[in-house]
Order: sequence, then structure tokens, then C-alpha cells
Amino acid sequence: MPQYSCAFRVLTANANTPIFEVRSSATDYTLITELGISVYLPNTVSAYGLGVPQAAGISPKTSLAFTPNDPNSNPTSLSIATDWAAPPTSPTTFVRRGTPQKSSSMAGNTMVFKFPRGLGLSPGSSLVLWPTAWVQNQLYDVWIEADV
Repeated sequence: MPQYSCAFRVLTANANTPIFEVRSSATDYTLITELGISVYLPNTVSAYGLGVPQAAGISPKTSLAFTPNDPNSNPTSLSIATDWAAPPTSPTTFVRRGTPQKSSSMAGNTMVFKFPRGLGLSPGSSLVLWPTAWVQNQLYDVWIEADV
């Protein structure tokens, strides 16, 4: 499976919405192998859950593409959404939960989820990072590695 990456910065402003949504392509099975966030509001404690939303977001206003790690690989339609006409709903359960921890090498708090065998996304499905303890106007740097 070819490997793809996406790194982006997002500022959250709305409560009860995910930080982002990973949207798989309609035809390809996807394995998320790593997902990391750095939160740039170091004096607050925030917690997050990673899971499949009850309903995917509708009409993403912002869509970011994944880049192949090998320039000879074909492009993928795997994407990231950070703003929607109607956002995804909260997952009923989370596959991972966490609180970013202070790292001496970074300004802010960092959290990394690793999936050595991959976290599977079926074709046409999505995955969201949901704030379980909300702090408005947080700045995030996010990176995601996936096999498609």
C-alpha cells in the first residue's frame, strides 16, 4: 500500500465540532498509521477522543489533500476537512482518548497516536478528533500518516 501524509494547522472556534475529519475515498480502504497533534495553549488542559462519527460531515468548506510519500505514487482522494456546512456528529465511542503532554522540544503540548498495524477506515467513511474538554480558540498543528 502506498504511504501518504498530511500536515496542517487549524484554529478551532466552534464548540461541539471536531478539530478535523479524515475522509476516506469512496473506493479505497485506508490504514491510519500515525496521528499527532501539538496544542498551542500550554496553560490549559484539554482532552480528546478519536473515533468514527455517528454521521459524517456534510459539504466540507475546507478540504486538504494527502501527499504521497513516494512521488511516483498515484494521488489519493483521502482528505481532511476542518470546516463544514454541517459538521460531523460526536462518536458514540472512541478508539483512543488522550491529553497532550508537555514536551521540552516543542512549544505547547503534544499527543501522538500510533497504530503499528493501522487503524482501518472503510471506503466512504470518516474519522474525527473530538474535543472532550473544550477550550475555544486553540491552535493545533496536526500530522497524519496513512497507507491507502
